[in-house]
Amino acid sequence: MPVIECPSCKSENPDGAKFCVSRGAAKKAKAVAIVNEIAGLFQDQDLRAM
Repeated sequence: MPVIECPSCKSENPDGAKFCVSRGAAKKAKAVAIVNEIAGLFQDQDLRAM
């Protein structure tokens, strides 16, 4: 079974789990986790003022 990383605490959770196995908090939607992961790829130093 694939595992999904909790976007808040980075613990591994079974795919389809509704709550983080580490914190017990409701997991965010998968799309939110993907957006957060992609946003982390871009740093302010990579951007330039217009």
